[in-house]
Amino acid sequence: MKILILFVTLLVLASCGSKKSNARTELVQGNQEAIQNKDFFETSGYVHAVTLNKELEKNLQKCIYAIEENNSCKISELPLLRYSFKETDNKVDLIKKINERLLVSHPFLQRNFLNLLNELPIELLKMFGAVNAIVIADNISPSFYMPVTGAIYFNAQYFWLNQAEKNQLYSKKDYRSDFGKELKFDTYSPRRGKTESLWSIREKPEVTIDQLKVYTSRVIIHELSHANDYFPEDLSAEIKLREEETYDAISLDMIMGKKKLSSRMPNQVTNEVLLKVGKILFRGEEASAEILKMTAKVFWDLFKKERVADIYALSSHAEDLAMINESVMMNYYYSIEYSNVVYEIDAEAVVGGFYNKAFSEELTEKRNFILSKTLNNEALFQKIEDHVKKQNEGEYTKYKEIAEGTSWADI
Repeated sequence: MKILILFVTLLVLASCGSKKSNARTELVQGNQEAIQNKDFFETSGYVHAVTLNKELEKNLQKCIYAIEENNSCKISELPLLRYSFKETDNKVDLIKKINERLLVSHPFLQRNFLNLLNELPIELLKMFGAVNAIVIADNISPSFYMPVTGAIYFNAQYFWLNQAEKNQLYSKKDYRSDFGKELKFDTYSPRRGKTESLWSIREKPEVTIDQLKVYTSRVIIHELSHANDYFPEDLSAEIKLREEETYDAISLDMIMGKKKLSSRMPNQVTNEVLLKVGKILFRGEEASAEILKMTAKVFWDLFKKERVADIYALSSHAEDLAMINESVMMNYYYSIEYSNVVYEIDAEAVVGGFYNKAFSEELTEKRNFILSKTLNNEALFQKIEDHVKKQNEGEYTKYKEIAEGTSWADI
């Protein structure tokens, strides 16, 4: 109940119109997933910390539930993992430190998570530096990052390997599944590898750790992008000096001071109509009469002009940033091709779409800003840029548009 009360209270405060209250509303609305996961936050103790350090365990159990302004933890109580990472750390060192901040609802989740981390490139492990805790539970859906706690929360459905493990988990419906059903058009976002669709991996009754790595890396990269948006490496020293302030206070300052990476990135979406559609499709807001009349063709003609990598970018600037990171890095590491199509309901063909928009020349400035700031690794950044150029010279994962009238069979 406290989640709902908190959300309503903050919306009332926002009506005052002050800069701080408007930032507070953005902070809460940006974490709608947390609001929808009130079952988790109202069931304290459902997850257990794997650490044997009793003081750390106490702080973990306190801070992952500390979602209100007056109980948010101080940075010093549960520092970002970044402050324990060393330049000399290898994968084993990083995984050990990440494991110390892990909380799970079922013991097998820890084992699978650690085996998965062992398969990830070290650069992705370093992205965990922007969080203070990792929670994996079956009463979380969808996965999300919450800046006011500093923690990342994963849906346990991403981490089972076989039917026996799956059967132990409660399956919770994604609250967003019916959003936008009243519109005349819809969107679809295929994610395919060279041999199979990314989505098809989770339809198998049993998967290898290598298959799980490919499927789950998507959500790991995405949510860690949000964490690095709020607590970027280039502000690490400033945040360290403020360790006696709360995560809530610093998150609020990141919004008010436009210090978030997504606030600083170039070429943000500004078209009000598209932003309204994004709120309907991804936040469940009610559609206006104008939007209800909109055809797929009208929407596509507006959307294709935007410098974004994915339709999900219309949800918020933060999702815009995360989708560019996700689509580029999933292609770089696993050769996954990201596509978007727009279609009229019940149509046999699409009105438009694209493959690998993140690789387009028009996104170069935005892509370079996001990757350079998120990775904080010049050598890796240059390798990824070389990869993008190479892919655009090939055929499989180059950026290309999907023409109007293309059938579903040809996508």
